[in-house]
Amino acid sequence: FLVIRVSDNGRGIPEAVDKGGLPSGRWGIVGMRERARQLGGTLRLRQGAKGGTDAELRVPARRAYVRFWTT
Repeated sequence: FLVIRVSDNGRGIPEAVDKGGLPSGRWGIVGMRERARQLGGTLRLRQGAKGGTDAELRVPARRAYVRFWTT
């Protein structure tokens, strides 16, 4: 797997979004989850332990890494 983790110390995300909901007037998180799913991966967002947001993207290695050479 390729795993990317990003954290911030901002205001965090609303609980409804944390559980997979759609914030009013926003499509970015939904689009990111759809793109992760298209790659066979997942996007997980949650409130950080000390505030802010923790995000984790997991994509299978076979989809994340492309060979640019021939053997």
